[in-house]
Amino acid sequence: MQKCCIIYWGLIRGFKYDFVYETHRDKIYNYLEKNDIEYDIYIVTNDADYDDCNIKKLKNLKKICVLSLEEINQTEIFKTLVNNFNFHSHFTNDSKKFLSYCYFNRKYIMKYIPDTYNFYISLDIQHLIEKFDFLKYLTNSTSVLSNYHKQTGVNPRVFIGDYRNTKIYNSIADYALLGNYSHNPESLLKYYLQVNNINFIETDDILIHRVRACGMILKDN
Repeated sequence: MQKCCIIYWGLIRGFKYDFVYETHRDKIYNYLEKNDIEYDIYIVTNDADYDDCNIKKLKNLKKICVLSLEEINQTEIFKTLVNNFNFHSHFTNDSKKFLSYCYFNRKYIMKYIPDTYNFYISLDIQHLIEKFDFLKYLTNSTSVLSNYHKQTGVNPRVFIGDYRNTKIYNSIADYALLGNYSHNPESLLKYYLQVNNINFIETDDILIHRVRACGMILKDN
């Protein structure tokens, strides 16, 4: 039987709502089980507005890291990331910080992830899942992403692939630390995947929507 590793990152803000959790249960966990695939869950998030009400419902949770924003702020890696994120003049300092937290967290969780799973799903936990049908696209040489209906790049919130490619994807902070670019986050991700020779497919069979802390759903298409 195949085994899948689900790596959640991002703030819990959407996942604290039952209606969001239920979409993960129905569209991801049940989807895997119907295809005879076992799964384990690893989570990295932050202490800002943390809520574990639906975290407690996860039956296969192997590891959760709730990182302190105050402690992250003091690290040299984080300070360098914030200084290097100069994509556009309209990016606020808060936007640069949130993006830096995202990259920092994804790199952090990988030290707890073994390379023994058949494939890996790296996903921002706060999102509502509308569709998540990806198995028909997944091969040993190809990774899968959702088709991001904004900007001109790929969706930075979903990545599905083998251990090597997932580790590269979740370690984008290593590349961002160089600071030698002027891309927006989506274009940076696409370029980063390409320079690492990762073949990927973007598909509308994966469709997710952002959920604000107030429960408002922001449709990505």
